[in-house]
Amino acid sequence: MYDALRRTEQPGARLHDFTQCGKHAYVFQSVQEPDLYTLGGSSCHDRFCLPCGRERSRIIAGNVKLRVDGENARFLTLTLRSDTEPLAELLAKLTRDFTALRRTKLWRKRVAGGVAFLEMKWLEPTQRWHVHLHALLQGRYIPQDELSKIWFQITHTSDVVDIRIVENQDHCTRYICKYASKPLDHTVVVHPNKLDEAVLALKGKRLCLTFGTWRGYQLTALPENGEWIQLGTLEEIITRAEDGHADATAALDALKVEYAPSTRAPPTVPARTVSSLTLGQKCFSYSPDTERDLAVSGTLFVNGE
Repeated sequence: MYDALRRTEQPGARLHDFTQCGKHAYVFQSVQEPDLYTLGGSSCHDRFCLPCGRERSRIIAGNVKLRVDGENARFLTLTLRSDTEPLAELLAKLTRDFTALRRTKLWRKRVAGGVAFLEMKWLEPTQRWHVHLHALLQGRYIPQDELSKIWFQITHTSDVVDIRIVENQDHCTRYICKYASKPLDHTVVVHPNKLDEAVLALKGKRLCLTFGTWRGYQLTALPENGEWIQLGTLEEIITRAEDGHADATAALDALKVEYAPSTRAPPTVPARTVSSLTLGQKCFSYSPDTERDLAVSGTLFVNGE
């Protein structure tokens, strides 16, 4: 994927963020519950990044499930017959035709709202692109034969549609939202020239959209879980814990992150300096009981500072 982004001359900042995705992990502490900690990662949020895509899919799936909230829903698939058209042309046509479908009397009468996801494949045997939409709908029953006729009238080429009631909402939500995690099928990724074409064709293209009563619904909104403060990178917290800092060890213990405590033993009797005087290159420290030449050149440390 990175090679495709380079070949299509994507901005340097995008390439940098793509390669640095997940480089750092951060430790967060809850403001409301100080004993509660969590880990967060640095993300590039690129639409072609698989780890970011999986996280985005998980968030979208949760929000779709909340929006459906146990109500009846239907799963719709719309296909578009292709010939030798380039991918960008097919995607533009699919967008126009789906908009036209939503303006028909049948749709406005029976569909309240929903969400649609884009999918594309490269068919090697026929050397053609295959694009289609998967949508989750809320509303009334739609006769499949009527929908098929209207879709053909709009596209002039395609009458293959599939619509069915959702019997298992959890399963359907996971299925439909997987397209948010990987817009490109593996049949595209294995062909560098087609992968490059897809990167360019998808520029500025929405991979999922809401419509009707769902319009404006934030599919990628993060769940509310209180306020959190960032304590530092995981590497920094581990270093502090190994040096014996109690706040860092508390965080790692709560997160069940392993670390190696320092083997350096603390002094049994901490030095207690009452007064000090620097003479030339030597530092003299005076305590109530003894007077000794520390023979330390340069810096005097008082109480560890």
